[in-house]
Amino acid sequence: MRAIVTPAQEDLGLYSALKWGVLSGAVGLALIVVQFLPYRPDQPIVLGVILVFAAAGLIGYYLSARRLVAPTQGGGAAVR
Repeated sequence: MRAIVTPAQEDLGLYSALKWGVLSGAVGLALIVVQFLPYRPDQPIVLGVILVFAAAGLIGYYLSARRLVAPTQGGGAAVR
């Protein structure tokens, strides 16, 4: 009876898959970009570029997850 009365929980697996998909896509893009930089793979700048892309991927995930959650919490449209 409790399952009928209580509202459904968000699918946390969906957000986890979204996070890892965006993160791995950003790191993959960083690895492609690193190939075109005039630096050797063992130089620190290469790791810095990969970490910047990974951070951008996590920020992108945060913004998209917040946008996906906003309509369900407020009962209305997402705030732009």
